Amino acid sequence: MKKLIALFGAALILFSFVSCGKEKYLLTFGEHIVTNGLYNYYKSVAYAEKSENADETARQYCREYLAAIKLMEDEKITLGSEYKRLAAENTENIWGIFSEYYSSIGVTKQDITRMQTHESRKLQLLEHFYGSAGKDPVKEIDLKERFVDMYVGFKAIEGNLTRTNDKGETVPLTEKEIKETEKLFASMAKQINEGTATIDELNIQYNDSLGIIVTSPLSVLLTKNKDPMYDDGFFADVSNINHGKAGVIKSGDSVYVIERQTIATDDEDAFMNYRTEILKDMRMEKIEKKLKNLIGKMNITENF
Repeated sequence: MKKLIALFGAALILFSFVSCGKEKYLLTFGEHIVTNGLYNYYKSVAYAEKSENADETARQYCREYLAAIKLMEDEKITLGSEYKRLAAENTENIWGIFSEYYSSIGVTKQDITRMQTHESRKLQLLEHFYGSAGKDPVKEIDLKERFVDMYVGFKAIEGNLTRTNDKGETVPLTEKEIKETEKLFASMAKQINEGTATIDELNIQYNDSLGIIVTSPLSVLLTKNKDPMYDDGFFADVSNINHGKAGVIKSGDSVYVIERQTIATDDEDAFMNYRTEILKDMRMEKIEKKLKNLIGKMNITENF
């Protein structure tokens, strides 16, 4: 989503899109085509990425789009229902937010569907080659090792360092209030580390003091480096807490009691939820290399 926002921010950059008059497909391979709108989409990506040659970058993205179709044909695989559903869901989300922008540059909802279907094809190819039942499967232990490198798991009690004044404005706590809050949170972390209370017990007590009723235990949260929900140093700060231990971290307008959790071994569900992302991080570069190599063997017609 951050990348999409960056694309939207690039909308005002002046560049010429392909004329949207009579449809003339810019790239074709056999019966497969690249529409003007799809090319326009990839050109907007190129500008967002600050490419030195946006036209050529967009063309290369289009060639890879056709190469993914060809590679799936060569491997005799078709897009599975789960990947089709993912493409459809992502299209609805993107179009719901950015339809006005994309329409203004000649990109239709069908073009967004084509782009998202391409991304799904790459995921299908990723699983075909490197998934658990693939041609060259990545070992489960290697996936789990990358998982714990990419993510940290934790439970957290969050306290606000702001309040709402009589005018309905959000204002910082006073210096005295901040010190009292930090002292309270340090005390909770100490109790967890000494084993005199659990983080869930302390969460109930803390929220009770705020007049909030807690009805369920704290969930294990996952974050990775540069997660936009937290300050840049948050991932490193959580990583510096030993597994099973607690610490206090400030991030933005909040202070947290963090209890570091062991993931992958203790939370198999979390690992499975992120398994595709981990595999993508480890092997998608190889899929993209296969596509680039295939382009040179394809008879792609370009009408520029």
